Amino acid sequence: MVGDLKTNNVKKSANLAYKHKIARTSFSFSVVALLVILYLWKQNNFQVHSPIVFYFFVAFFFYMFISSWRELLKTHHPCPYCKKSIKIKYNWKCDHCHEQQGKDRLIVEKCNHCSEKLTNFICPHCDKEFSL
Repeated sequence: MVGDLKTNNVKKSANLAYKHKIARTSFSFSVVALLVILYLWKQNNFQVHSPIVFYFFVAFFFYMFISSWRELLKTHHPCPYCKKSIKIKYNWKCDHCHEQQGKDRLIVEKCNHCSEKLTNFICPHCDKEFSL
């Protein structure tokens, strides 16, 4: 699925790696924040001076947790050219070492064998290459 074309021929990008990194970071941050809030809430001497602000923070971190979790669970992403859905989690073949991964993995993750990441991907619908 991944061609050997040079990256300078690629005009569009799906920003999958960036979106996945942001989702992982916000997921981790929201989990830590919710655990701290839960810990403070369980303390016997915990008093909320402004319950509206407290509930706002709880709602914000819960929303951030759910939205980043949904982003991390995505298995399809639209092509930047044809906008059709592309499966981004499958047993892909590495462009560098030419080995299959052995299990379903995101195309933005590192190879199990050589630890290199894919840089480009070819849409199976329109056959155009885009950078990850």
